[in-house]
Amino acid sequence: MSHALVTIPRVQWPLLRDLYKAHRKSSTAYSFLQCLINWVTHNPQLDVHLYSLDGDWQDDGTFLGSDHGVWYANTLAVSKLRLLDALNLLDKRVSYIICGFPERVRLVVEQHFLDHGLRNEDIRLLKTYWYHLDKHLALKYRIDTPKGFILKRLLPCNAQMVDDHWPYHGLETIHYVERLIRYNDSVGVFNKKHELVAWCLLLPHGALGMLQVLEGYRRRGIGSLLVRYMAKLLASYDLEVMAPVVHDNLIFRGMFKKLGFKVVDKTYWAHKPAVFE
Repeated sequence: MSHALVTIPRVQWPLLRDLYKAHRKSSTAYSFLQCLINWVTHNPQLDVHLYSLDGDWQDDGTFLGSDHGVWYANTLAVSKLRLLDALNLLDKRVSYIICGFPERVRLVVEQHFLDHGLRNEDIRLLKTYWYHLDKHLALKYRIDTPKGFILKRLLPCNAQMVDDHWPYHGLETIHYVERLIRYNDSVGVFNKKHELVAWCLLLPHGALGMLQVLEGYRRRGIGSLLVRYMAKLLASYDLEVMAPVVHDNLIFRGMFKKLGFKVVDKTYWAHKPAVFE
């Protein structure tokens, strides 16, 4: 049986989002879909799309999302075969990244890579712990900015510095960072010279990300300050407070635990290289 990816009209995106109401703490679920809705509301020209398999998403919420060549995937179905069928419709001759998928669909993504001609040893996943903070705890946070520093929202002109210090930056990632700054909430710490020295952004998943404090400004509690500020901001909007932390980043894992965050899942990022037969 042949299948096809069918564009989900933007007017139906809120209906798809609402299917994930019971999964607000999950990655690539309610908050992700709300983020895309916000983006295209601000700028309808954005090259951001949601797809279903054969036009059927109402029953099991199976979807793929694309943002300038970056892909997202999820399903509510117990069987993940429809999600696998959807992923296997992507062009194997094209290199792409599948971002922030939860543990429950990890085997599906790995099988998709195998179906596209990769070997087991070629599959490399970036593993992160998915942290969540109860909103009532976030609303109790105190935001005390150290003397000599100010907190303010980032501007698109700050994107280059953020991208330069992002461990996963590449030739095109500057545009991704610019979109995050332009359309999502963010916060930066600036010194007396108005120089940006630390920052935290909001990822498309609705989670905190790209947390960075420059050398020379660490061990002053600035990283914790950024997390507390963004967490309290999200909680004030009645949004879930979430964050992925790379498995090997013991310092950040310790900080999030100290702040009251709890691990609720594992999430993964994976790059699929182009495959030519």
